[in-house]
Amino acid sequence: LRVKVDTKKFGFTMRGSQICETGFLKKISNQISKWYRDPRFNGSHCSKLPLLVFAKQDSYTARQLYPIPLDSSPRQLKEKDKETELEKACDRAEEVRLGCDSDVGGGSSAELHMLTEDKYSFIRFTGTTNTATTKHLARSGYAAFMWQGSLNLIDFDGIQIRARAPDRRTYTLNVTEESTSSGDSIYQLKFKLPEDGAWHDLFFPFKSMTKTIAGQAAALQSVIVSGNIIGLGILLADEKDGPFEIDIQGFSAAHGSIYD
Repeated sequence: LRVKVDTKKFGFTMRGSQICETGFLKKISNQISKWYRDPRFNGSHCSKLPLLVFAKQDSYTARQLYPIPLDSSPRQLKEKDKETELEKACDRAEEVRLGCDSDVGGGSSAELHMLTEDKYSFIRFTGTTNTATTKHLARSGYAAFMWQGSLNLIDFDGIQIRARAPDRRTYTLNVTEESTSSGDSIYQLKFKLPEDGAWHDLFFPFKSMTKTIAGQAAALQSVIVSGNIIGLGILLADEKDGPFEIDIQGFSAAHGSIYD
């Protein structure tokens, strides 16, 4: 079997050992996954799919984050499939873990609280960052929470979160990709929310995320393989001291077209 690949069509370059790093195999892998993946939900497709929902399944928040079928879906999403995906998202949310520089001797603190206000349920990520370093601690002033598992989001264009934050701090969305060649990579996008106290839906396209390795931007960038996602979370590392607070109702996988 011989396959001729038009490199101009795919938009990548081929330079010896850099083929993998420039995205050649990743693009091929994504395309093959699209061709051969099993049909989801008996042939129907979603424009938005809940991944982490910080609420009980029967709450108002959970219902707002229900799977949304595409207008062009060949079949309507069955109610039982909606319930199943929502239940999975609620279960994943209970597996979120917290961390900050105090784990290695730093002076920051962080907490997670499940709260309900009016008709909304959400998680509050709050604490204080302290950027002071010592001879045993070269970097400090960060806090994060992360869910770890396995997600195949090959059908989607990015991650959407529903959040609010009154503190004008700069947060970072972390999406971890499993890799067998150079270790797991974390793809990131920074964001800041208005101080209006309102809930906002933020969309983070996979193609706009920056690949990082060991906390630094990778020299050779590539688009995340969305079929190999093994982690989602929020990081605060804006090199500032002081309190922080961000509320999040949930994470969803989404198509960019619904935000155009």
